[in-house]
Amino acid sequence: MCSETRALNQRSGLLFTLTQLPQHPCDMSSVRVALVQLLCGADKLRNLEAAVAAIADAAANKAQIVALPECFNSPYATDQFPVYAEEIPATKAELDATRHVSSATLSKAASDHKVFLIGGELCINSSC
Repeated sequence: MCSETRALNQRSGLLFTLTQLPQHPCDMSSVRVALVQLLCGADKLRNLEAAVAAIADAAANKAQIVALPECFNSPYATDQFPVYAEEIPATKAELDATRHVSSATLSKAASDHKVFLIGGELCINSSC
């Protein structure tokens, strides 16, 4: 059975859930997972700032894996996907913060907070 804690961060107003995964009988470790919900608007940079704040909050609550929602950097409107689309670099060495804003932001946040990050869903240029 999983134990779950729901938290509303008073500073950021972000709701996230920390889930303690059950231990396997042969495994003496456990993993804390944060499932983040965000209210995203039309401002991509503000959406990314909210995502980074949620990642920081989750890490402060000892989450090891943080999962962002789909379309965390844009409004959920299919006609808007091409507006928010980005290229995804093939390797970390190719990561450019100007061209790959969301990827660069998530990469830095995961590294800064030492978490594994599931970046929700991004619309990429080749598919929009």
